[in-house]
Amino acid sequence: MTSIDSYFTVYFLRSLKHPEQTYIGYTDNLDRRLNEHNRGYSKHTSKFRPWTLEAYAYAADIHTAKMAETYYKSNSGKETIKRHIEKAPHENTIKTYFEHLEQGQKFAKSKFYILDKIDNSPIFDKHDGFDVIKLK
Repeated sequence: MTSIDSYFTVYFLRSLKHPEQTYIGYTDNLDRRLNEHNRGYSKHTSKFRPWTLEAYAYAADIHTAKMAETYYKSNSGKETIKRHIEKAPHENTIKTYFEHLEQGQKFAKSKFYILDKIDNSPIFDKHDGFDVIKLK
């Protein structure tokens, strides 16, 4: 298995000043990237800083990270998370969306597939032509 240091991270941020504002991105260094968002280095996020990390998932390669980011930035991806939160608005978050996924479950209109679950921290990966998420 690949070292956690070699994974890309797909991350979900929420603005502290404007909690309705979220941002999804991917990076090879989450601490550095969060710092860049909070220092105003990103044109798209500077006006809503400071940001807090709401959830993240590791991707084994850049292609999978880009696909995950693209899906969750799409209307379908936003609606998937929105519907999860609306089921129990005082309990559900982006993070609980990932925690509720079960091994063997397809999600995101079968774009992703849960391969396994270890320690509840998601890992996106490839398996038999499917994009999968491993809950590490």
